[in-house]
Amino acid sequence: MIGAYWNDDSDNVDNGAAYVFTRSAVTWTEQAKLLASDKASGDEFGRSVAIDGDTVVIGANWEDDSGTYNNGAAYVFTRSAGIWAQQAKLLASDKANDDLFGMSVALDGDTAVIGAYWNDDSDTVDNGAAYVFTRSDGIWTEQAKLLASDKDDKNFFGYSVALDGDTAVIGAY
Repeated sequence: MIGAYWNDDSDNVDNGAAYVFTRSAVTWTEQAKLLASDKASGDEFGRSVAIDGDTVVIGANWEDDSGTYNNGAAYVFTRSAGIWAQQAKLLASDKANDDLFGMSVALDGDTAVIGAYWNDDSDTVDNGAAYVFTRSDGIWTEQAKLLASDKDDKNFFGYSVALDGDTAVIGAY
């Protein structure tokens, strides 16, 4: 899985793309080019990518959604019989302008963690957050919003994320 967040597609500039490669013996072959179903200029889809088996999560941290700008999104694609299809578009339940949700993504089985390092919480600015989503029967649901216990302005918590089983590690830039 390779993200190309400045990829231009059709009339869109920097909408982004992600490429899936598979290996047979020693040869790597491009299997698919993935695009967001609602691609738009400047979304930077592919800024972050994570793969686990037949599921991928792709961040688009500059995506605008329903009256907000640069709130960001993460897209889930699944593979069946070699064909990739978009399963879900993940958004923070408290999405706001300039959160940059999707700057970082991690995936392990049916759990994804999405970083939003410009998220503002309470009276802080750009303290950042990470959101945990879980999948059940193909439906993704936000399970938790993670914040640093010592959150402060410009901590940028969520700049990087990692996930293994029931443990998430969140980087603060």
